[in-house]
Amino acid sequence: MNEDGNKHLTQNIRGHGNYMAGRDLYITTGKLPSLLETIIPAIQDQIDNGVSEEWAIGEPYGIEEKIKYNNLNGYQYLIDEYAEYGSAVDQMYDAFDRDNPGTKNKIFRFIRAIYLRKKSQLGSNSTKEEIMQVIRMNSDKIFEETIEEIKNLLIKTSLELEQVEFGAQIIVSHAFINCKILERPNAD
Repeated sequence: MNEDGNKHLTQNIRGHGNYMAGRDLYITTGKLPSLLETIIPAIQDQIDNGVSEEWAIGEPYGIEEKIKYNNLNGYQYLIDEYAEYGSAVDQMYDAFDRDNPGTKNKIFRFIRAIYLRKKSQLGSNSTKEEIMQVIRMNSDKIFEETIEEIKNLLIKTSLELEQVEFGAQIIVSHAFINCKILERPNAD
């Protein structure tokens, strides 16, 4: 337990010795792997084929800490709910990476590009000192719009609407936990 009395599990994130602290991970649905088997290639097929190296995340952080740091109030419970699927998502990315190297990184970079575009739009007239406040004021909107962009990719597939919604939320929550959208608490 940490000093707040919360149980955290430290999980190794691929590349450069990065770690994240998260909740206890339990897989509660048997349908998730088959859904991920459809969602991951569906996203991959619709984004740029360029593959680049992973980048370091930095110091370990707690999910709650990142949620508070970014003032992400409207999606806190969604992230908490989907954090438990993190190891299943990582396992599926690893499986796809074996056959098609760079799949996980490609999807992460795509989601990161969505975030950076939104950050630029919202902070276009902000100084470097003001940008974090702009992000905090708009973090729920950024998170929601990122989910919508992933859903718009997935809606073009044969997935049912419920699967599109669920899959987009899992993929974006996983990207948030892996610091691809919004800001790291120790980024200052």
